[in-house]
Amino acid sequence: MKYQDEEWAADPLDTNEDDFTLSPVKDLFPSVSGHDRQEVAENVYPHFSYEVHNNTMWKLLKLSEERFSKDFSEAPHFQTRGSRISKQTPTKCSIYLNTISETVRKRIRQTEWLYIKFVDTPYERPKDHATGSINRPDLVALQIWEKDPEIPENKFWSALEATGELKSSHRDSRGAFAQARSYVGFLLQARPDLTTGLGIYAEEEGFKLILHNSFGSFGTKLCSWTAQADIALLCAWVWRLYEPIIPDLTIIRTIIRPAADAVECIPPTFDIETPDGLFQDCSIRTVGGHFGRRTIVLDTKIPGTVIKEQYVDPSRRYEEGQTLERIHQEGIFPGVVRVGYSGPVPGTTMKYDKKWKVQAGLEQIVPEDASEKVKMRLVLRDAASPLLDAKTPQDVLIAIYDLLEGK
Repeated sequence: MKYQDEEWAADPLDTNEDDFTLSPVKDLFPSVSGHDRQEVAENVYPHFSYEVHNNTMWKLLKLSEERFSKDFSEAPHFQTRGSRISKQTPTKCSIYLNTISETVRKRIRQTEWLYIKFVDTPYERPKDHATGSINRPDLVALQIWEKDPEIPENKFWSALEATGELKSSHRDSRGAFAQARSYVGFLLQARPDLTTGLGIYAEEEGFKLILHNSFGSFGTKLCSWTAQADIALLCAWVWRLYEPIIPDLTIIRTIIRPAADAVECIPPTFDIETPDGLFQDCSIRTVGGHFGRRTIVLDTKIPGTVIKEQYVDPSRRYEEGQTLERIHQEGIFPGVVRVGYSGPVPGTTMKYDKKWKVQAGLEQIVPEDASEKVKMRLVLRDAASPLLDAKTPQDVLIAIYDLLEGK
């Protein structure tokens, strides 16, 4: 599967009669295998990874130290637990994070029946990723019900709340941190109900917090396990696992708890509310890149109907839905998908303040000029496949014939 999406294709022609020119060609990035974490991390993330100061991470989390102090008279003291991570094993790290999670949950008076649990997964591969990825984070965060506190044996990407990676002896800090960043991108591909993903990288000396959205992957400098200001930021990061940043409230994720004697576990599904109706039990069909438009296509229970979602600049000249409607305005045009509904998803506008200080390396570039994005949703009445997915010459000829027939 190729990483690059239509996000980085050249803009269409400007048909202004007085100034017929081409828009500047946007930068292209290498095509990579979407399921290959190492390939994605090494070839894509260097262009979108930024190091931010703690005060910038507070802004990205959309929390402030002032608001934080209202619920936390002072940052919880975990120096003892922090110092115990001398050899940094997943178990100790999870214990530490779960202590913070329980403290945060009590302080913000979150619902009694739900809490965030960090679970070690060094030898487990979460299932059901649309790319077929077999990536294996060292730890993950899950939603756990008090009435059913047992950790599920089968873990699905679409059931994860956050991912974590620990520095190991065979990998340097830079490589391990890049790995931690990429896991958050894979997580966000499996969660259409989230606009922002969170992750953590940990080592003996400290930890780095990761926030991932369509603008890029933002990571802090190394924070200390014993500095109260850093622990306060860690608590705020956990807070956002209970109260996600700009969630898509039109999507409800359904996690099915299997019975004790169940032969097969069912991955989570998504109920999506649109002006075109409620689509229940949707599942992810395909995903685009980790950044930019972050396209996700979901199958519905209605044969041939899919839902396509992507993050776009609201000021762009052309919208996909309007383009498709124009193509079909004289009647159904063969070979082109029909659109049932298209429009922005309420409450999903994301803004990026370019004045925030970020440290970028020589390989890093600003992927685009947009400082604002909104999630666009299309209900498509046809489930199309790329021409290159055709398995036989006959399939190719049929597709080309359909296109020629519409001329």
